[in-house]
Amino acid sequence: MWEKTKNKGFVSITKWPSYDIKKIDYKIKVAENMVEKTISDIKDIINLIKIKPKEINIFVSDKWLYDLYKKLQKEKSRNMGEIIKKFIVKGHEQEISKTVQGFIKDPSKVNIILDQNYEFRYLNESKDSIEKEFNCKVNIIKAENSSEQKAKQAMPNKPAILIR
Repeated sequence: MWEKTKNKGFVSITKWPSYDIKKIDYKIKVAENMVEKTISDIKDIINLIKIKPKEINIFVSDKWLYDLYKKLQKEKSRNMGEIIKKFIVKGHEQEISKTVQGFIKDPSKVNIILDQNYEFRYLNESKDSIEKEFNCKVNIIKAENSSEQKAKQAMPNKPAILIR
């Protein structure tokens, strides 16, 4: 292969190629890990409930949560009360409190956050392979477009799953 690509000398003594870190798209890796984890979670749920699924609904988190996570990424403070007051969203007080608590315990949860549309699109691109894996219909749904209680449990990079 080395010679066929018009290279000279021995490949074993050639300098290792360099890379441009700016060209690495970490969002793709995060999205791939999210899909792999979602599939693993579906398998765990199926093993727990012991049914063959007829349909799987995968809920992508509400848009406001992605916005909150993006703000938390930049937050330097670890004072829970201060952060909650800073980012409070009317009607979502309890969810924000819970999310901020999780952030303070483990700030790495907001390390690289996909936006809602990217996550939704990536899951839809993976939908066929998920359907083949579980031999049933799979729906990818934005939480704000659903009345299911389960949809409210979706978090950025961590979709909620409902199996029927």
